Amino acid sequence: MTASSAASTPKYNQTPEKALEEKILKQVLAKIQEFKDDTDSKIRMSITSRGSNALVPWTCLQTNNHAANNASIPAADDPSNFKLPKDVNSILATSSWCSVPFWISMFVIFGFQYLLLLLLLANQVDINSDDNPLNLPANVETPVRISQVLLLAIALFSQDDLLVGIESFFDGMPDYFRGNIRSVNMTLVQWRLSSIIRLFQGLLNLLAAFVLSIQAETIPDVLLNVLGVGFISNLDELAFSLAMKGYFGQSMKMSTEDVSVVEFYRDATRTQNTKSSLLAKLKDNVHIIMVFAVLLAMLVAFSIFSSQQNAGMYSEQDIQIEFGDEILPFLGLFNGCYKASKSNKHASGRLMYEQVSFSKGGKFGFCSDFGEGNGGWAFFIGESGDVCDNHIVRSGDTSTFSLLEAATTKWYTSDDLPLDYLEITEIKTASAECGQSMLRTTTDACPSILAFDSLTMSKMALNKDDLESRPVLDASVSHPIYYYNVSEVGIFDFLFFTGRRWIRTQSDHIATLGNETSLPDIRDFFVVNDGLFTLINELRTSSDDRSEWVTAVSEIVDSKRDQGSPLGLQWYVPRYDTTDDANEEGDSRGYLQRNFPSADLARPIDSVMTCLHCNEESNPCRYEGFCDNGSGICACQHGAEGKLCQIRPLGNGVCNVYFNSAEHQYDGGDCCAGTCFGAQCGEDDLPNPFLDASVLTIRQGFSGVETVYTFQNVTEDWKNTYRGTEFGFGVDINDDELSFDFAPLRYKHCIDPNTALLSIKIEPYQDRWDGHRHSQFQGILVRCGGKMYLRMPEFSLNAIDDSGTFIERVRIPYGADCEIEFPNERTPYFTAVSILMENESVPFIQQQHILGSYPEPINVRIPESSCVWNGFVANRFSVSSFTEATYYNMPDTSLGWNEYMSGDDYDSFAEGGQLDAICERDQDEVFDRYVLWKISNSTFMDLSQNFISHVCDGLWKEDVMSVACRGRRVSELAVDIDVIIQSEVEGVIKLLMYVNELEHVGLIAIRNETHKSTALDMLSTLPLLTSLDMSDGVLSSIPSQITKLKSLTKLNLNENRLTSLSAIGSLTSLEDLNLNGNGLMSLPSEIGSLTSLTNLDLHYNDFPTLPSEIGSLTLITNLNVGETLLMSLPTEIGRLTSLTRLELHESRLTSLPSEIGFLTSLGLIGLDENGCSSLPSEIGNLASLTDLDMEWNGLVSLPSEIRGLTSLSRLNLRHNELTSLPSEFGRLTLLTDLNLYDNRLASLPTEIGSLTLISSLSLGLHQLASLPSEIGSLTSLSYLDLVENQLTSIPSEIGSLTLLRMLGLSENQLASVPSEIGSLALLTKLALESNQLTSLPSEIGSLALLTSLRLESNQLTSLPSEIGSLRLLTWLSLYDNELTSLVSLPSEIGNLTSLTKLDLRQNPIKSSMDSVPSEIQRLISFGLNVCIGDVPC
Repeated sequence: MTASSAASTPKYNQTPEKALEEKILKQVLAKIQEFKDDTDSKIRMSITSRGSNALVPWTCLQTNNHAANNASIPAADDPSNFKLPKDVNSILATSSWCSVPFWISMFVIFGFQYLLLLLLLANQVDINSDDNPLNLPANVETPVRISQVLLLAIALFSQDDLLVGIESFFDGMPDYFRGNIRSVNMTLVQWRLSSIIRLFQGLLNLLAAFVLSIQAETIPDVLLNVLGVGFISNLDELAFSLAMKGYFGQSMKMSTEDVSVVEFYRDATRTQNTKSSLLAKLKDNVHIIMVFAVLLAMLVAFSIFSSQQNAGMYSEQDIQIEFGDEILPFLGLFNGCYKASKSNKHASGRLMYEQVSFSKGGKFGFCSDFGEGNGGWAFFIGESGDVCDNHIVRSGDTSTFSLLEAATTKWYTSDDLPLDYLEITEIKTASAECGQSMLRTTTDACPSILAFDSLTMSKMALNKDDLESRPVLDASVSHPIYYYNVSEVGIFDFLFFTGRRWIRTQSDHIATLGNETSLPDIRDFFVVNDGLFTLINELRTSSDDRSEWVTAVSEIVDSKRDQGSPLGLQWYVPRYDTTDDANEEGDSRGYLQRNFPSADLARPIDSVMTCLHCNEESNPCRYEGFCDNGSGICACQHGAEGKLCQIRPLGNGVCNVYFNSAEHQYDGGDCCAGTCFGAQCGEDDLPNPFLDASVLTIRQGFSGVETVYTFQNVTEDWKNTYRGTEFGFGVDINDDELSFDFAPLRYKHCIDPNTALLSIKIEPYQDRWDGHRHSQFQGILVRCGGKMYLRMPEFSLNAIDDSGTFIERVRIPYGADCEIEFPNERTPYFTAVSILMENESVPFIQQQHILGSYPEPINVRIPESSCVWNGFVANRFSVSSFTEATYYNMPDTSLGWNEYMSGDDYDSFAEGGQLDAICERDQDEVFDRYVLWKISNSTFMDLSQNFISHVCDGLWKEDVMSVACRGRRVSELAVDIDVIIQSEVEGVIKLLMYVNELEHVGLIAIRNETHKSTALDMLSTLPLLTSLDMSDGVLSSIPSQITKLKSLTKLNLNENRLTSLSAIGSLTSLEDLNLNGNGLMSLPSEIGSLTSLTNLDLHYNDFPTLPSEIGSLTLITNLNVGETLLMSLPTEIGRLTSLTRLELHESRLTSLPSEIGFLTSLGLIGLDENGCSSLPSEIGNLASLTDLDMEWNGLVSLPSEIRGLTSLSRLNLRHNELTSLPSEFGRLTLLTDLNLYDNRLASLPTEIGSLTLISSLSLGLHQLASLPSEIGSLTSLSYLDLVENQLTSIPSEIGSLTLLRMLGLSENQLASVPSEIGSLALLTKLALESNQLTSLPSEIGSLALLTSLRLESNQLTSLPSEIGSLRLLTWLSLYDNELTSLVSLPSEIGNLTSLTKLDLRQNPIKSSMDSVPSEIQRLISFGLNVCIGDVPC
């Protein structure tokens, strides 16, 4: 029996011997435990005494059951020793359970790293998406794909947590450690836990890096995403570093110190007996196997996702397009559903999207280069075609694979106009979103509607089952279609939706339907034949004029406002595009642009569609009608009619009490004075206004006491006399003592908007005996359209007060032509009649009356609305028969009438009612129009325009009158006074004040002093004036009226007679001043005050000098002082550093000041026809100069500094004395035009070959004997003139000038032409006259474009047969050569069928025209003119 078994024996079985044995056993066990404790203590003391480099068996610190004496203990510097990583995972492994370091480590790992990674993944993953839960982009470019692979590999092998976690888990816990004795609490469980946490943390980091990497679309995104994950994975190292510094407490700091210094070692003897086994080898390399397994898994997953991206699985498959149509009206036709077409995938790796159910419809594709390196998505039309060339609209520059993402950029038309609107959305359920949802919405749409005021249109019945079975519905069938049978021959008027707007058309305007059709045919057209798509195809392929097929267009209906009904929409007249682009033949876009109209927003249709099917809640009957919801029929009340009782019984001559209110215009005027014919009229049921009452009352108040006077109706003639005053019917006199008001004529509450309030004002005469003003007339009759509107008996007003003015008011229908008559039974006494409308301050019409005579009836044209006369009144304008003298001496001049037109002018101007339409759009436009109309009618020339269109749209004769507009108002107006009838000039000038938004006025050729004075006075009435042109006049000085225009920025006074510019300095806002052609002898110093000037034109004057103050004009960019007596420039000219153009031509300059070099912004110098024999060296500073003109100067040399003119493109040096060109001339490499004609050059520098951009070179009239071979480098030349030199040969390099079109070699000493001339295939004109040529090279036949060949005055005896190849030749001159007969000409000359002139004169030809070869005879029959002998040609 062992001690342990004895110790466990129950007591009730023990014998005394057994009890003794048990006691001894307990003592032995106690001794063993004492020995163990003593051993442990000694071991600890031994380790402490040996220091931290002692290697201690890990098991010895935990138990004494394993001895370490047999272990092979490595040295301190053995490479197999290792330390734990400096992160909180190591603290987790070495700290005691539930200690402070343990829980801090757990918090950092799980509370930060794990949580952040999980949140990051949760944010990047859409678990609700079945198609793309990882939110992968549609695709990425190849460089991005490569960067993803590389960075994933880098992320794997740089992931320490994963690599260390795998190694520590499979290698197990270390056997020994060397270091601080405090780290003795590590157990195998802790080691395993730390390894697993570290391993999973690495895997989670790698998973996040993988997801973020494949989600990235650019290389920077890939880098940033991987770096972001790396930051999170390093948080445990960051926490460890902070803990070392004591931020987490002393215990945590001690743990970090232990981890930092302790070394670990694993006992190799544990596995040396199994090293040879395969399992041992696998175990030793398991961490490598696992790492590469992770890498392989990543690459497999990456390959799967990449292939899916390339296959288009993550691109939008179904999308919905909504175009705006303000820029291109037809785009709305292509709104709807589009589907990805993988079969038409572009080489760019992006999908193409096609309009569903319409192969010839719209498509979206990607173009890699629209030009200038910009690529992006584009929309085009048709079955096929290059998206780059045929696109209609395109996105901004983008490389995205997603069309949805491209939709967020700005889109443009092919003409680079910004598209007004484009929305692209992804469709999840095509069957629900492509028309079906709208179809269900419109199922209960109104069965019938009232359209355009008179058409009752019915909803077309479509087979709902057929429609619901279709996956996609176009816009027309998903919305209701309304129709109206126009005639019995099968023509229908119908409304349908086109994707952006509703349109109205007729069946005979659609080619597929034709002139005779039926309702089933229309139904099949839309449902069976996809009518909308058929219509699109018809419009985009039709070259016929379709300018009237749509009769009305609705306002925009976008997807947010689409209620599936045309009700409540604003409608417009259609407007068709007639531009050249729209008429381009064979272009689908051009046909669509021309055939599909936009809405003319300036021409709205005044009609609102209403549903004729009543519903008590949504569409009740009007005016207290009753609705039967079942049948949708109304029972109308109060005399109303129509499906909804919407037709009111207004204007039928019966006053309807229900409608007798302002809301209904008092029963449309039936309850008003002017239009009522019934038994009841007026708000108070008063009798009609034509005076059937028997009593009339006047109330007079004196000092608060009222006296009532009664007037009796005696034989319909109202009369009574009070204090010498006789009153008649309808008087309205108001003063302190007397008031009169007759209600039946003037209802206080009735204002009929269909009638105009006409006030007839009688102006009294002044009695020369009593000094009072009196009026007396037999009565007034007002008739309009054969109807009486006012009838008054005799009336006289005498000596009541000093006004004596009579006013009567009556309402007249708008648009009526009326007559106002005064019965002539007695001689009336008054001086004038004024007609005032709606406003009693300014008369609309004034009619003069000669005292004591019988007045003629006054014809009054009532406008269609109050707008016109309101405009007249606002501008204090009248229509009058007064002469100017009597008009301005009228008693009411205090009213401030400014202008008037004659009645004849008004009748002509307002003819056809066109003014009313204009006025409703813009009241002030009427006066713009009248001014131009008056000017047009006041000239000798025909300026007539179609005044129905806007004045800004007219094509005026610019040499007579120019018009410019800002918006729809005239802002610039210039008139040539020479073409205006002199008697009309002053009136025309005064009229300009009514074009009240004028910013620029041009009054050209005012040569009459009176007209000049009127014009100057008129200027003060134009507050917006900033530009004035009074050129070609008689001004001798600048008038004070002009110098007061402080806002003037532009002033043109050229071609006047100015001798003085006094006060010019006050116009400090001037930016543009033109004083050319005035004969100015000098310029005042005040010119320097115009510091805002940018343009100053002083040419063609007589001043010899410029004032030094010219240097103050530092903003000036254009200065013209040519054609003057200018002899020198002041040195202050150098201060004009903004100058870009300096004109000095035809003056008397002999030199330029050195300060010219400061004008570094100069682009042009015009110095022609002066006397400058040289240029200052400072000219080389003008690096911006592009144009230099110095012809006719006597120039003898050019400075070497000319090399500084590096921007020079045009140089004119003709007619000078140059004998050579400096070598620096070759630095002018941007020259395109060089004219050296008529100088004295004997040779050209070889550097001329550097001018490779030059296209025109004139070297005629020199002494050149040869040309340098470098001439062949001028490959841009198209014009080369070498006439009148001494050339004996042409270098072969001439053949390099392949762009040459004109070559002049006349009047030289050439004996031959090089064969290389045949290389000049573009040559059209070749001049070789007056040389010593005896033959031409056969290569002359290569000049197929030659039209003119001059060969006169040479020694030619024959022509090469190749001359027959010059089929475009029209003129061949062989004058004065050595040709002996016509037969000597090659027979191939008969091929020159374009030849019109063949000059053979002055040749020793003995044959006559009778012996002309058949080839030439044939050309003569075609119109050739052949000249032989001495006969003039």
